[in-house]
Amino acid sequence: MREVNKPLVGLLPFYLKLYDDSTPEARPMMQAFTDETAGRLSSVGLNVFTASICRLEDEFRAAVSEIEKAGADAIVTLHLAYSPSLESIDALLSTDLPIIALDITPTYDFTELADSKEIMMNHGIHGVQDMCSMLRRYKRLYWVEAGHMDHCDVLERVVKRARAASAAAAFSRNKIGLIGEPFKGMGDFQVPFDELSATLGVEVAQLTADSARAISSSITDEDVSQEIERYKQIFNVDPGIEDNDFEPTVRACLTVRRWIEQESLTGYSFSFLDITDDCGVETVPFNEASFAMTRGLGYAGEGDVLTSALVAALMHAYRDVTFTEMFCPGWSDDTIFLSHMGEVNFDICNGKPNLTNIDFAYTDISTSPMVAYGKMRAGNAVFVNLAIGPDGYELIVAPVGVLEPSGSKMMEHTTEGWFKPPMPVARFLEKYSYAGGTHHAAIVYDVDAWEIEAFGQSLGFSVTIIG
Repeated sequence: MREVNKPLVGLLPFYLKLYDDSTPEARPMMQAFTDETAGRLSSVGLNVFTASICRLEDEFRAAVSEIEKAGADAIVTLHLAYSPSLESIDALLSTDLPIIALDITPTYDFTELADSKEIMMNHGIHGVQDMCSMLRRYKRLYWVEAGHMDHCDVLERVVKRARAASAAAAFSRNKIGLIGEPFKGMGDFQVPFDELSATLGVEVAQLTADSARAISSSITDEDVSQEIERYKQIFNVDPGIEDNDFEPTVRACLTVRRWIEQESLTGYSFSFLDITDDCGVETVPFNEASFAMTRGLGYAGEGDVLTSALVAALMHAYRDVTFTEMFCPGWSDDTIFLSHMGEVNFDICNGKPNLTNIDFAYTDISTSPMVAYGKMRAGNAVFVNLAIGPDGYELIVAPVGVLEPSGSKMMEHTTEGWFKPPMPVARFLEKYSYAGGTHHAAIVYDVDAWEIEAFGQSLGFSVTIIG
């Protein structure tokens, strides 16, 4: 099973110099709580870089700089006591890293029976309030997660925020490959490549026919034979398929795979209309789109580099992600059918995909491809779409329930998934199109909608949650 990247956070402890001067004996307890918090964050799934306890403006500036140099995805603030905001605000405003205010204290049952000495260790909440008030004044994005570490899920919520920030940070590191051109006439996902680079930092690399032929010629018979054996192991192969049927599809897919490796791509896309006898790829590489997603790479159909970059960024932090499209509404039972021509992340399929030959009549390609079709497994998921609105990029997010496949063989040679939206399907479709949702999207399993909202917020996107 593919491992996802573990987010790195910079833990930034806040303190007050006055207390070091007046009550120096408190400092070891503050350091101990800092160390405990760092250890607990590590234990729930984060890599943690812990900065030195900060009190003064120059200390905060130095600590934030160290956190940035460490490559952190987010800053987690920890108020050990009250800390005046004017000591830290300039350092916090100077960084682009998301800020997660961890609003915790050591004592759970702080009541009128508490020892007054415990006030020193448990009054950091008004430091959080001072800092957050200033962050909001300056329109700086921040999140607050409050509670006691032993009695709620506050640390798990921090992990989710950090994971979203990690996915967002990966977006600008995307290098997306493109075979052919974006599908002519499909306007909803198209962004000029120079604009995509300027606004999101996404680089696009196009595969030329000469490069494809050169890569294909480097693939040996042994390479092909090994991949054919892999196909036989992981797919239910239609009985009518002969051994010599595999080679064109396998060679096309290996060509794309080697190009991905050579270019260090984070994702790719192709328009099936551009897979012709002149393109340098033997046949349509549908299976490699699916295999790429199992390796954590982004993908979207029809030359959609924007959605491929979205899927790639989500793949950085989440394991079970796939490109998909809403195809057909089930009015009678309030469901929506998900599908595409032959691309799905095999890791989210219910059982082995079915491999078959298809008749491909859309271009002049001499050899039609073999395609592996899978049924999406049941589970809680989030439907995610990235659109271009009147004022910039917009993320549309909806919590959905992917349904258990029925076992029917009516669509065994179709990529198949069904989800129930969080409201009647008619209302859902209305809201989705009022929000400007495109016809290409991603499904992310086992994640909360608010976590994906945080991903969009980290990128400066306008976010709409449906449901």
